[in-house]
Amino acid sequence: MLIDSYAWVEFFDGTPKGKAVEAVLKSAPCHTPGICIAEISEACERRCWPADTIISEIKKLSTIILPDEKILQASGKINFERKKKVKSWGLVDSIILTTALAYGLNIVTGDKHFKDIEGTMII
Repeated sequence: MLIDSYAWVEFFDGTPKGKAVEAVLKSAPCHTPGICIAEISEACERRCWPADTIISEIKKLSTIILPDEKILQASGKINFERKKKVKSWGLVDSIILTTALAYGLNIVTGDKHFKDIEGTMII
């Protein structure tokens, strides 16, 4: 399973959606796209959370997948196509999706941008 930024924030907020993420973390090997570290770092700033502690915990609970050149190039193509279909689709969304596709992983998220992606678990 690929845990995105939205899901991690819910997890650390301890929300009901976060409890669903916790169940996923306990049930299967999980991964986090490296790009999500930037988004989570920003969320930590907004919430006055200790970013180093949060990111360290994410690294304990999942494997970080850094995008390689192939993923980044494919992300540009996916970004171009998805923007035609999904309002406010962003490049970070494309990198997350491309990472999931490259590794054959389902995405765990609450981000409605992903609702039409097969295999996505919307929390």
